[in-house]
Amino acid sequence: MAGEVWPVEPLKRARSLPARAYTDPAMFEVEKAKVFKRAWLPVGRQEDWPEVGSYRAVDLFGEPLLVMRDPQGAIVTFANVCRHRSMRMLDGAGRVSAIQCPYHLWTYGLDGALKAAPFMDKSETFDATACLPKVRTETWNGWVFVCMDDDAPPLSLQTAALSTKLAHLDLAQWREVGVLRYQSDWNWKIMVENFAESYHVMSAHKTSLQPFWPAASSAGQETDGRFAELHHAVDPVMGRLTVYILFPTMLMSVSEGGPQRMVLWYDLDISAHDSFALAIRIYFPSDQVGDTEAIAAAMQTVDFVHREDIPLCAAMQRGLSSQYAAPGPLSHLEQPLWVFHTYLAERLK
Repeated sequence: MAGEVWPVEPLKRARSLPARAYTDPAMFEVEKAKVFKRAWLPVGRQEDWPEVGSYRAVDLFGEPLLVMRDPQGAIVTFANVCRHRSMRMLDGAGRVSAIQCPYHLWTYGLDGALKAAPFMDKSETFDATACLPKVRTETWNGWVFVCMDDDAPPLSLQTAALSTKLAHLDLAQWREVGVLRYQSDWNWKIMVENFAESYHVMSAHKTSLQPFWPAASSAGQETDGRFAELHHAVDPVMGRLTVYILFPTMLMSVSEGGPQRMVLWYDLDISAHDSFALAIRIYFPSDQVGDTEAIAAAMQTVDFVHREDIPLCAAMQRGLSSQYAAPGPLSHLEQPLWVFHTYLAERLK
């Protein structure tokens, strides 16, 4: 479908996406089916499931899932739906010794196998071997990903090149030190695109980022098409800032070589074509998680910078609703957008 909506052109001839890619609810439904439900999506960090029986109920585009640590210590995912009458079983997060449906008390082990089903002895169709459907789960650099498509390539294939680039950081050992939450009333792709380019830094962030990582110094990098990468000139004081997007929605920035090593994960909870909840999660190396002064400074800075973006992203959504909205030419500073648009076009056609 998307192949008919926007052609894949070389960067020098590339344009932004048509307005309906951001404003049409029908396009969002296509994205859910062809992009999100076929992709590897991040749902948390390994440390979010600290012990056997730890669980989190997760909703991904209409699918209730249950991510938990099983008796062997592995993080696994099940459909959070009872095999009796499809009751959603657990909510929130916590720790259990078994999974029990609150409706009729069907009970499953931490391996998903059915352990008890009261008063089913007279049913000729009852299957005592029924198990909770299992959803593919992989970890990468400490993050936990799930994929609802049994035929999708493994996450390790998508992350191979990026893993090499980030190996020196040992990100699995980093820990979350703070989180900032925002309700965002614009299309998720506007957030991805805003994150992916620093062309707007000269205007939106002229006193916060521009003095250290000026817009003109940013450059998109050649990748394998499974992720986008944006570099900035290394500032002598603040060090290096690199932005990565592991498609479709893993948004991550890495600051290193300056006074504070820091990773940001923009965690998107996408609910509609024109809104999502955003949690900006801040990570420090494990040996710096006790530096309360540095944590407070980081949270203040990250919040300040994001609040500079909020009115611009909201105005972009309003502008895209205009009858005069039309695709415009992309700058060479927007190369990561072109990589992202190419990824989408290949999956939506």
